[in-house]
Amino acid sequence: MALAPTSLSLAVQGIADVLDAHFNGDVQISIDTPLRAQENAKGGDRPYLNLFIYRIAPSGFHSDLGPEDPAFIRLYGLLTPCMTNQNGETGDEELRILGHALRVLHSQPILPLAALPPAHGGGDPDFRTELGEPRLTRYRLQTLMQAPSMEELNHIWTTQGGDLSYRLSAAYEFALVPIEPLTLREPAGPVRSGVIDLTPSVALDRDPMAPGESLLGFALAGDTRDTAPPEVWQPILLFAENDTFTTTRAQAANSVSTPIALVGAPGAALALDMVWSQNGVAQAPSPTQKIVLATHSLTDPAARLNLALPNPWPGDQVVIRVRLADGAGIPVPHAPFANTITLSAEAP
Repeated sequence: MALAPTSLSLAVQGIADVLDAHFNGDVQISIDTPLRAQENAKGGDRPYLNLFIYRIAPSGFHSDLGPEDPAFIRLYGLLTPCMTNQNGETGDEELRILGHALRVLHSQPILPLAALPPAHGGGDPDFRTELGEPRLTRYRLQTLMQAPSMEELNHIWTTQGGDLSYRLSAAYEFALVPIEPLTLREPAGPVRSGVIDLTPSVALDRDPMAPGESLLGFALAGDTRDTAPPEVWQPILLFAENDTFTTTRAQAANSVSTPIALVGAPGAALALDMVWSQNGVAQAPSPTQKIVLATHSLTDPAARLNLALPNPWPGDQVVIRVRLADGAGIPVPHAPFANTITLSAEAP
């Protein structure tokens, strides 16, 4: 049965097409073994330039690919001119053909494969298209001239069989050719939010992925495949004591409240969470509270709130965080948290 074109066959055919475009029909470009190319050339009316791929090797630096990721390979081939049996050919015809091929690949080391016809008759996407968008920016097929040893060349020619005489050839590496998997991994969704850790110094024994005391979240724009974040702003949450604002605070145990400052877009609803721990052991969180922002200025008295505390014990620690909510105080899906603040309860 006829198999559909693959990225390997398309890449090799693309190399031949690039060469063919620069010979203006005076030379037949073939993809075959040297023996069959020579036999075909003898009975034809044009000399041949044959591309013989004799070796395939892995890329050498894609070591962590999974079965759903594209693999990348290197191709090694020989360019060999083959002459006809017709009279009138000059004695240096082979050198002219091979020399022109060297000029083409030297002048155009990155081959333009975008002009190739789509694989599978244009019905199904191939390794160059995805959802109708070009993917060639991910792939570059480069030509690199090689200098194989005479022993390697002799081995290639002597294993062809038949009455085949050695012909001057140019050896090239073509890299990298993608090999697409049968099932391609689903691409990750767009990034919707980010976090900046503003902690001035990081202890050596701290988990680098653990959030610091000065954590600032922010929303990012979406794309056409997903809805955009609800807002591009983030509130600011701080402990407030007179004219001092901090992200950490130590307070006597059994306190019923703590002063905070919360600013952002006036009228916006926020969901406030308090995540508790006792001597490093996580405890049940407090119920989510709804807060409506009153001002965007820290100097505005309307920014000050007294946050109620459920009778903390010595050794308790609470991380306070807020995010955008709807009118009922329910957090908006995928809304990122703003910066966090941490309160520690100490013995009175």
